[in-house]
Amino acid sequence: MALALCGGALLFGILAERLHRHGVRTQVVLAAVGALFIAAQLALILRLPVPSYLVWAIVGSVGAATVLSFTILAEYFPSEIAGQANAALNILHSGGAFILQYAIGLIVDVWGSKAGHYPTIAYQTAFTIILCLLATAWSWFLGSELVTLQRSRVWGDTQRVRS
Repeated sequence: MALALCGGALLFGILAERLHRHGVRTQVVLAAVGALFIAAQLALILRLPVPSYLVWAIVGSVGAATVLSFTILAEYFPSEIAGQANAALNILHSGGAFILQYAIGLIVDVWGSKAGHYPTIAYQTAFTIILCLLATAWSWFLGSELVTLQRSRVWGDTQRVRS
């Protein structure tokens, strides 16, 4: 997982930079990574016949996608408060990860441990709940990006419209 995380950080950074040169926004890369994560989680939940090391490598590498959000953040806030915005986002990343991991633990614990192991359905249920939250957040992100894209076309503005 650690190797996948490191590889993901390198891959996503290179991919975002190269696509940016061709006019593709970093938000598109982040949305694509989100879709990949949703697919990997579905593979785990449905126990699809895919090599588990591949699915877990995807999950591990997606953990590095948060670095893209710091790049995107620069488009939303003036440079004078970039440090504060980055700090707030970092707290959100860390706090959100803690809350989601804790929630997974609470959900899995409902089934109780038998001989030191939790049943598969416990993990499937926890991952399904998290997947629903993820799909909702991903849809919201994608929808807001489509609205922004439409606004920029209507107004002829190539910069992000700030609210």
